Amino acid sequence: MILASSMHHNSSIENTGKPEIIEFYNSTKGGVDSLDQKCAIYCIGGRTRRWPMAIFLHILDISGVNVYIVYKTNEDYNDIARINFMKKLAHSLVVPEMERRLQNKRINKEIKSNIRRVLNIRKDLSSTSLHDHLLNPRKTCYLCPPK
Repeated sequence: MILASSMHHNSSIENTGKPEIIEFYNSTKGGVDSLDQKCAIYCIGGRTRRWPMAIFLHILDISGVNVYIVYKTNEDYNDIARINFMKKLAHSLVVPEMERRLQNKRINKEIKSNIRRVLNIRKDLSSTSLHDHLLNPRKTCYLCPPK
């Protein structure tokens, strides 16, 4: 009680008529506004009607900002724009899953082709029937009988 009354009469606090907790909030809310602004610049999710998904996407946005801040506070970081950092982060998180899916025999060939394209993996030609044809080309046309 004595401590609380001495805080209200401290000469370092301006007397605006607002409670001290409101003054404290107003003096520190710049960090929250800055975080919201950074989250809005590179927002992960679009509009959704499912509130758990909206919360999850907002958590991802906040995590992206925090990871970038931690990265920049590292003394050995190279100066990289936040958008490029976010792209590298997303790529590094997705690549292991894409490689795992590429090994799955039940995945559609078109999907596998797209995964190879994204990962810059060329398909091994030795597993195709075309490869045999290229190694042993016919000397005559397909209408003539082989010799």
